[in-house]
Amino acid sequence: MPTAKLLSERPLVEIDEDGLRVLKRALAVDVGQYIKALHRKGRQRYHVSMSKMGTTITRVPEGMRYNGASIPWLVQPVLGDPMLWEAAGAVHDWLFQVQAPYRASNRVFRIIARSGKGVGWLRAGLAYAGLQLGGWVAYRRHGRKRKTV
Repeated sequence: MPTAKLLSERPLVEIDEDGLRVLKRALAVDVGQYIKALHRKGRQRYHVSMSKMGTTITRVPEGMRYNGASIPWLVQPVLGDPMLWEAAGAVHDWLFQVQAPYRASNRVFRIIARSGKGVGWLRAGLAYAGLQLGGWVAYRRHGRKRKTV
């Protein structure tokens, strides 16, 4: 399984008046794997690039507003480092906002989630299942709101 690396400082997040998280500094993550769906020709709006090792690096800009990982609160206590989930949620939501393919966005979340120290396949699987469930509920409630960046 690929291992993601945080290339910037840990996420610094603030909650705004609408209850959304706001990144106070840009976030860069090397996903540890080349994800073809994010590198399609003419899709520069995803803000991805390749490292010297051929892996995908994604950049989330400062000021991005997001709702965090859509993981049900019952699952969150067993997941470990909340900063890891904050980074995974920010990258996932950013890719979602810039209309990256749904499966690629979820795959990036899973890779980042699995990369945490002491996070085994069970915890990452629970987080991924929670993301799928929480995302499905949010989609049913609000629909997929596409934003142009």
